[in-house]
Amino acid sequence: GYTVLDVVMYWKETPVRGVEEAELPQFTIIGYETNDRKEKLATGIYQRLSLSFKLQRNIGYFVFQTYLPSILIVMLSWVSFWINHEATSARVAL
Repeated sequence: GYTVLDVVMYWKETPVRGVEEAELPQFTIIGYETNDRKEKLATGIYQRLSLSFKLQRNIGYFVFQTYLPSILIVMLSWVSFWINHEATSARVAL
């Protein structure tokens, strides 16, 4: 990397564009925060820019992608117990 003597980095007035239009299937972007800090190491002073997003989980997506299929598979496994024990071909098909 380059020290602050070689390169100076900074965030612009509007550092991030397009966050409002960004779509994530599992999350909603609530906000973001930009940070600028300098780290002093043995080889010199280095500048770090970071961007943090605050996310909120969309529970509907999680339910439909995880819980609902699991529930349906378990219910399907119960069907074999309701079929007559003499109907072997019907139970084998499940």
